[in-house]
Amino acid sequence: PLEERSITRESAGLHKLPGAETSGDGPGKSGRRLGVGRSGDMDGYEGKGHQVLLIDDDSEFCELMTDYLDVHSFAVSSVHTGTAGIEAARRQEYDVILLDMLLPDISGIEVLRHLRTETRAPVVILSAHNEETDRIVTLELGADDYVPKTVCSRELLSRSRVVLRRIENGDWPNGAD
Repeated sequence: PLEERSITRESAGLHKLPGAETSGDGPGKSGRRLGVGRSGDMDGYEGKGHQVLLIDDDSEFCELMTDYLDVHSFAVSSVHTGTAGIEAARRQEYDVILLDMLLPDISGIEVLRHLRTETRAPVVILSAHNEETDRIVTLELGADDYVPKTVCSRELLSRSRVVLRRIENGDWPNGAD
């Protein structure tokens, strides 16, 4: 349940902008324009229109993350099953993929295995479990980071920026694993 997570509209720093118009265009858009102060951006790195695929069965979590990442110039597409995530990654090239481990149809491990054979996009694992074995297995299978789902939205944004900087700086292996 969302109560167990630290991500809420308030903790994410989201608020409706006075007089803001709604915007429902584009994949994953929530139909609201929200704003957040950027005084906390430590490195000045903006999303620069990066495409994010969020694979998570929790639609409320997806909406919160979409809203938060959207105000930082990330274009988020969200899907709610592993199969839909694999298909989305086949159809479109994403800059980063956020993958929940507990999906209703197939395991996040299985999705990760498929993604590693089909895309070079960095994969950040989101998991309600924070067991050492889970972290090690997913990182060994090619995940680029492992984040507990209790993560605050700002940290998830920062971790996404880190993997994107690695790619942009050329610190990335050639070809999928």
